[in-house]
Amino acid sequence: MKQYASSERTKKAIAESLKALMQTKDLNHITIREIIEGCGINRKTFYYHFRDIYDLVEWMFNREALDFLRQCNTLSTYEEAIRFTFRYIQENPHICSCAVDSLGTSYLKRFFYKDLHDIILDVVRDIASGMKVPEDYLLFITDFYLHALISVLLDWVRRGMDSQDSERVLHYIELTVQGNVRASLLRAAEEAVLQRI
Repeated sequence: MKQYASSERTKKAIAESLKALMQTKDLNHITIREIIEGCGINRKTFYYHFRDIYDLVEWMFNREALDFLRQCNTLSTYEEAIRFTFRYIQENPHICSCAVDSLGTSYLKRFFYKDLHDIILDVVRDIASGMKVPEDYLLFITDFYLHALISVLLDWVRRGMDSQDSERVLHYIELTVQGNVRASLLRAAEEAVLQRI
């Protein structure tokens, strides 16, 4: 257990060094030498924990995802979850931009999908409470809105993550979603009843 704690501390120190460098330099201009000098370790220690800088970026992003997920689990509505996601990105712009550039949008999609899926599914189930909606439709509508949300989110990241732009995007999301999920679920429930007759 002590060895694990020590290893985690070392990884965090390496990650903090990279984060500090990312404040002033693009990822592709950062060297391992700069990272290890920033946290006072040797090259061998870096390679013991990470294959390369991209492996470190992925570890950082996954680590952030765990903290993100813990906080998301305390949120009660999809609006809170969406606002929290935008805020998380605004507070960590270098990591998010770096993740898009180095890990690709498909990685970021998986990251957000994993963390937001259960939140949105819970919201959909709550709206569908008392309706006899088939389970596969609940999953479909969750995926439908989640994929749309993630695409909008990634477009916003590519546009530079402007806070005023985020308010406009959040407002448009609310306009688009409000009432539409319930209406879709009601139609699905009616259709399910008709098919049973």
